[in-house]
Amino acid sequence: MENILENLIVFLPFIPVFFTLYGLITKSRVFFLIGYTIFAFFIIVSEYLFYCLENDFMHVIISILFLIQLIVSYPTILRFDGSRVFKSFILKSCVLFFFTNTVGIFVVYNNPLINNFGILFHSFFIVAAIIYYFIILSNSILLYDSDRNYTFRDTQ
Repeated sequence: MENILENLIVFLPFIPVFFTLYGLITKSRVFFLIGYTIFAFFIIVSEYLFYCLENDFMHVIISILFLIQLIVSYPTILRFDGSRVFKSFILKSCVLFFFTNTVGIFVVYNNPLINNFGILFHSFFIVAAIIYYFIILSNSILLYDSDRNYTFRDTQ
């Protein structure tokens, strides 16, 4: 039973990976951000449990770092109108996701209690942030039309 639970915990992060991957493929900002939100939530819960186990304050700091990612990545249903302010916010969010998950790689690498398979998850979220960054820069993103239809449109 313990082995089954351990395998479930290892493969549970595939849920946000699928959301983020679907968001990348369909160029949907909401699905892309849902994946980051769920992943950050998993890490916050995990770090809280490690803090209870080891009573090391570093786990609280890591939780706060991923809490920032959770707050920034929490999807809002806003219309992406191509404005510089909105575009700048999304680009800065991608940079935040990149650096947060880079720290996550070092945390997984240096903590013997965490399966090294977590490095792959953090690496995926780093690459996804870079890809989405360039999707935003290319002005090709899924927009919300006034007719409540999703269309692809280049913005200026």
